[in-house]
Amino acid sequence: MELRLRSLGQAGGSQRVWSLAYLDVTATEGRKLLTEDQYAHLVQQFEALSCEEDPRRSRTQDIRQIEDFWELREKGGLLGRMNVRVYFTVLESERLILVLKVYKKEEEGQTPGYVKIAVRNRLRTALRLLAEDQRGTDGERRGKG
Repeated sequence: MELRLRSLGQAGGSQRVWSLAYLDVTATEGRKLLTEDQYAHLVQQFEALSCEEDPRRSRTQDIRQIEDFWELREKGGLLGRMNVRVYFTVLESERLILVLKVYKKEEEGQTPGYVKIAVRNRLRTALRLLAEDQRGTDGERRGKG
């Protein structure tokens, strides 16, 4: 798995407060589940969240906490009858929104246990990759100084 940072410009005059990152497996999962337009729509939802002071308490998105991570709940519009959840976490020290899983919800009720396990596993992997990347960056800086 690889961790990818999404480069973002200005958002229609709004200042970006948060950076966005995702695992390559998460992007693949979303692209298999959604059309290009639907996928682009969900990316735009996260770009809008990156302008929020606190993306966990959005004024425009339906965000709910699930254990120690969050879900963006989206249904209708470009998604039609599809009910999609995108799971993410917020790393305050990094000012980073980390997207972890895309899931098509088909049954009523709470988030299934296997989805929570997958999100937790991906979170551990992403944090490890982020730490490795930072160590590499710190090491390069020390080596140049």
